[in-house]
Amino acid sequence: MLSVVRDTLLFILIIGGLALPFMRAAARLAPEERLGLGVAGALLTVYLFATAIYLAGLDPRWYWLLPPAALLAGLGSRPQLAALWHDADLRAAGTGWLIVAAWCLALTALITSYAGGRWAGDWHEHYERALFFVKHWPADHLFISVYPLPARPPLANLVTGALLALGQPDYARYQVITCLLSTLVIFPLLAIGRMFGGTRVAWLLPPALMLSPLFTQNTTFAWTKLPAAFFVLAAIPLLGRSLREPRDRFSLPVAAALLAAGCLTHYSAAVWVVGLGLGWVMARRRQPAPPALGPDFIVAGLTVTLLLATWFGWAVVRYGPGSTFGSNTAVGATQGMTTDTRVQVAANNLLRTFVPHPLLGTSEPALLQSDPAAITADWFFHLYQETLPLAWGLAGLALGGLAWARRQDGATPPDGWRGFWWWALPMTVALGIVTHTQPSLWGLVHISLQPLVLLGLAWLVAGLPETWRRLPGWGRAVVVVLGLVDFIGGVALHFMVQADVPARLARLSFPARANFAGKVRLNQPFLADNLAGSPWLPLLLLGLLLALAGWRAARADAPGLRTF
Repeated sequence: MLSVVRDTLLFILIIGGLALPFMRAAARLAPEERLGLGVAGALLTVYLFATAIYLAGLDPRWYWLLPPAALLAGLGSRPQLAALWHDADLRAAGTGWLIVAAWCLALTALITSYAGGRWAGDWHEHYERALFFVKHWPADHLFISVYPLPARPPLANLVTGALLALGQPDYARYQVITCLLSTLVIFPLLAIGRMFGGTRVAWLLPPALMLSPLFTQNTTFAWTKLPAAFFVLAAIPLLGRSLREPRDRFSLPVAAALLAAGCLTHYSAAVWVVGLGLGWVMARRRQPAPPALGPDFIVAGLTVTLLLATWFGWAVVRYGPGSTFGSNTAVGATQGMTTDTRVQVAANNLLRTFVPHPLLGTSEPALLQSDPAAITADWFFHLYQETLPLAWGLAGLALGGLAWARRQDGATPPDGWRGFWWWALPMTVALGIVTHTQPSLWGLVHISLQPLVLLGLAWLVAGLPETWRRLPGWGRAVVVVLGLVDFIGGVALHFMVQADVPARLARLSFPARANFAGKVRLNQPFLADNLAGSPWLPLLLLGLLLALAGWRAARADAPGLRTF
């Protein structure tokens, strides 16, 4: 546990310290936007530093330059740090992140092995990818004996590897670092919540994330989808600013760089580049006599080209264009497929994403199991992770319908945004489904559409105080009951099964058994194993954190809470 505290403090020092200069450079932006942009700048700094160390073939001890560099950056930004401390909303944002991060770490400390749907192997692959850059493995290494290096983009792996190198690079530390990296998505969500008119998002968003099955399951499974969502979501407020202030020469290039960083983290972010780009162009066209876009596009294009070249340029030289662009599973799976087959796969995936599996009678032999708790947990898992209507949860759907009805008066979002969303979101959803070239029995929300779910959650939280006040007593009771169903089915059961995998192993599905076999081959303890198999400390911490987050949310209107 001392190692967890040490790694968390190092994470805060490096990301927080390196974020401050970027926040100072973006001083004219709204506070929450500065916070998200600063964190993005810090992540890109670590990525570029780790890339330079790897390409130069330097010893991993060079990564120890990061803590003093972050400390110096923080000391050089003392006025900015003081301003952060005196800004009540930003203090609340930082406190909210600490609560959410501690919650997700406590959940991670329950996991003896991964279980949930068909999720298997990715956690081991991304751990190997982090070690690849730290230990300078041979360039032709096949990850989990299957994938070459260009099959996945490297940003999150390089960042995680850099932090992992500041100590023993064991898997338990990798779990901690990856979990913390995933929780950073809260910062752009705070800015988006403010953008939608929410004034108490910093107090209400943490418990909403803590009770979200999609968020908690993804922060605790060690892969790169939420870090990619971070960059996508961080770009959205800047795109909005460039629409509201057409002569702004800052926001569009920075938003483009953030979207490029998302693509360097997970290739699924590319569908958001197309969707958000289309929405931005169509919204800009509606503006009366918009200024010339040439300078904006030139700067944005140069920024994106330079950033993408840090990966694709080297990969093309080292692996060739065929492996660089063809080894990704989305591209490789299309080889030999006819047009009719691709259309059939896309139609099937569209159906499975929008229609919950109980209505389709979906079953899969590989997922058959005899453990009652695991069967129930997986039943909910497929609903919350892979079906778009239910990815917000039952309570989220109920509140979302009421919030949508309330906002038909046009108060939010602004008119410029309205056209943006009507183009951007349908295009992104369509591309997020059709670009997945393998047939899915359960749905595809978890692949490309996690930013959409989190975006909707921020919108919902922004209007929650007014929506809740308008609910009658019976309506509030229904929402609370649905929220309990979401938490029990999507969070409590999921982690209860993962906390006891060895005892349940013979009764679990094939992917769960494969994950445990991978853990045995890895021959490294998980974070839960370092607690000597006792879940009481994480459970106690979870109870305290949930009570704290609930108290903050209940007292969000109290003036005294503004200091917390």
